[in-house]
Amino acid sequence: MNWNGLDFSREQWNELMHVDPREFRQEIMSTEELYLDLYDDMPKELYYQRELLAGRF
Repeated sequence: MNWNGLDFSREQWNELMHVDPREFRQEIMSTEELYLDLYDDMPKELYYQRELLAGRF
């Protein structure tokens, strides 16, 4: 990536893009009840994508 002309450094970018795996996993798990409530009306692909995402963390 070309950082010329940007108002922040590569280090700042890395800090902004950092994802704490534990916090992200907790966030995914916190949506479980919502997904269960919406399960019948929600496209199943969304449920499966959530499961795949959770499996990566």
